[in-house]
Amino acid sequence: MIRDSIERIRGATPPLLIFDELACFEWIGHSSADVSRFVRALVACCAKSGVLLAVRYHIATLDDLDNVLRILLQLSAYHIEVLPLSSGKSGAVSGEISLHAGAALVGPPRRVIPRSRALQYRLGEYHATYFERGTGNAVL
Repeated sequence: MIRDSIERIRGATPPLLIFDELACFEWIGHSSADVSRFVRALVACCAKSGVLLAVRYHIATLDDLDNVLRILLQLSAYHIEVLPLSSGKSGAVSGEISLHAGAALVGPPRRVIPRSRALQYRLGEYHATYFERGTGNAVL
């Protein structure tokens, strides 16, 4: 089914497949080995077809690096890390976003955002606002 969908979007410009909530497979009872095999097959199918792949995968805690997450990190060219504020809750800032080069990146990274310079964001009712540290409304 997924292979057929990838073949249909092949002509799109640029072809992109967003796989949302991979962690749900584990939550509903599939073994991490089965999920890992699925991830490898999905990455291979997208690479063969020239389709960009974005996978959302949630972990419970930062220390919770399970087998599936390790495989995702090995197979990714980039990974985005979305974290709550390290200093605690804030009404003006919802969290921080950083962008890291992955193990599968070919060539030099284009533009990474290390955790030390992470972008901050605030979630509104219908949108998100992104800004650099120290430039939010509470600071200005």
